[in-house]
Amino acid sequence: MSVRRSSSLSLPALLGRVAASLAPKVTEALLRVELPAASAAQRAAAVAHVRGAVLGMPDLLRCGVAVAAVGYLVARRVLGPGVARVNLPVVAEFVRLTRGLGLAGAFEREHR
Repeated sequence: MSVRRSSSLSLPALLGRVAASLAPKVTEALLRVELPAASAAQRAAAVAHVRGAVLGMPDLLRCGVAVAAVGYLVARRVLGPGVARVNLPVVAEFVRLTRGLGLAGAFEREHR
């Protein structure tokens, strides 16, 4: 008996959804710490920028973002909220990516 998967449930599509869901959430948490004076509207705009950037990535890159996001969440569960300051290989790159995209989104909103 063979099991057929729908094309919408392919691994890249599934991981792309994971990336598009997790990256903005992590960005919002990081921006609360990095930009405490930012308003809720500013943070929301930055998070929307991250979501759009992740959705605009090629499938393979989004898969990598998803894997890094899951690694970040596992590390955060084990090491606590200070994991963003720890230089773990995949986790540190994910934090840099989400922080950078979030800060870029906040900067673009302020200078339009």
